[in-house]
Amino acid sequence: MGSIPPGLTVPRNCHDHPVPAAPFFGARQIHNVPLDTILPFVNEKRLFAIRWGYHRKSMEVSRYEAMIREDVQPRYQELLRRLREESLLEAGVAYGYFRACAEGDTLRLTTTDGPVVFTFPRQEFPPHRCLTDFCRTAEAGGDLIGAFAVTVGAKLSTAITALRAADRYQDYLMLHGLSVELAEALAESWHHTMRQEWGLTATTGARYSFGYAACPDLDNQPPLLDMLGADHIGITLTESYQMVPEASVSALVIAHPQAHYFSM
Repeated sequence: MGSIPPGLTVPRNCHDHPVPAAPFFGARQIHNVPLDTILPFVNEKRLFAIRWGYHRKSMEVSRYEAMIREDVQPRYQELLRRLREESLLEAGVAYGYFRACAEGDTLRLTTTDGPVVFTFPRQEFPPHRCLTDFCRTAEAGGDLIGAFAVTVGAKLSTAITALRAADRYQDYLMLHGLSVELAEALAESWHHTMRQEWGLTATTGARYSFGYAACPDLDNQPPLLDMLGADHIGITLTESYQMVPEASVSALVIAHPQAHYFSM
């Protein structure tokens, strides 16, 4: 993931689209996001097949659908009932909008506490893509970058830990899988909200989480969470930059109409 070999031309995205207007600058924190706000964004197929292990494999479609309807869906609804009755969900969001500019492979954001700088790798093969290609330079007038961190909260994490300590492994795995999927759903929900606040279509732009291909360096987590005030919604970091509670998601949000995911 080094710099581009001499003589190669780095492709640059077209920046003839307007910079979206910021609904506000800086960060805000939202507490107690309702479960019913999150549920429309839950990917039930992923929850059932990947998180919970209910794969169809060679099972006939009709038999598999019957299993989901008669066994898996009731388990899902029972867990949702428990979340509501025991108030286990403490969903929180820290998010904001920041003026930004690209400086080579570095993204410089302006915050109320001063600049925050993130540096990203660039592909060593064509088209030599880097995340900063989706942001204007200062000379081109700069740009606007969004960011968020979301969590389902510590209370749900505590309930999951208690199940494991009690050797209730099936219950533990199901509640853990649901918590992770709810965090992903909350992230998708808030990305949708930010698109609406920006006045974008439902598919414009992309969100990028540290630890994945385009931005693999988890060392970037501390400044991201600091500028969002994520501690106000209960998110902390371990020494290896993993978020606590585990069912939390953070991301940079880019509004460029050509923003997409790519490998390194």
